[in-house]
Amino acid sequence: MNRRLPIWDHPVLNKEFRQRMRIARTPWIIFLYLGIAGTLIFAYMFLIAHPAGVFHPEGSRFLFIGLSIIQLVLLAFVVPGLTAGVISGERERQTLSVLLTMPLSSGGIILSKWIAALAFVILLILSSLPLYASVFLFGGVSPAELLYTIVHLLVTVCFWGALGVFFSTLIRRTGVAMVTTYCTVAMIMVFLPVALYFINQFYERFVDRPPSPSPLVVELLPGLHPVMTQLSVFYGEMAGMDGGIDIYWMYVAVYAVLSAVLLIAASHLLSPVRRKKKSSSPGSPEGDS
Repeated sequence: MNRRLPIWDHPVLNKEFRQRMRIARTPWIIFLYLGIAGTLIFAYMFLIAHPAGVFHPEGSRFLFIGLSIIQLVLLAFVVPGLTAGVISGERERQTLSVLLTMPLSSGGIILSKWIAALAFVILLILSSLPLYASVFLFGGVSPAELLYTIVHLLVTVCFWGALGVFFSTLIRRTGVAMVTTYCTVAMIMVFLPVALYFINQFYERFVDRPPSPSPLVVELLPGLHPVMTQLSVFYGEMAGMDGGIDIYWMYVAVYAVLSAVLLIAASHLLSPVRRKKKSSSPGSPEGDS
């Protein structure tokens, strides 16, 4: 029997969509998310408006940037929690072995779990577009900046989701997989700026000629950080480096490739053939049952 099924007709994907999208709390979560975001937007507009009732375009731009960064940080907490248990949860419920005996490819299972886990997050991002677009009424933000922001959020969400799926496949326990995913995301969000700061301090302290070109690592690290690359959309001086590389597109390319690599690695780890060889080797533990 052919194990390759179209992804849009994949039974695992259909099952996950039904479970995630038909629960009663889904519309309420969307309502609360948009309600809170909309309240913050209009409250900010009201508070910083001039006495004559005029909203300055610069305030609109600052609001757009703030919402983009806040949403990016919030997604760093939401996405790992949605994806770090998609495979390990099946293992703990002892349904993974049953899933692997079905005429489904391991790649299809991984991709279906990944898409279903991210579908709700992407729905939140897309549903917030009218709120982001509301700043166009006051100027200060171009349509290109809105497009770049959405692409950046989608690439970031896809990478964090692939990271969670990979650790969920690699690690047997959901709790450990979730902690590992959160720690990895935290290292990207926190460790990279700290490392960049200390490298800059070391370079300024021990290099005798400051006008000399910066080391390559100092030029590349900002292109791996979500917030720095997001800010580069709005501040052109951050977008380019001495070598002429745009850190925004560097970020998109690197994390798109890493997402694909993580999903392929997770598919390889889940492969029944690999699991069978591993379980048949001397001294290896039994498979999930």
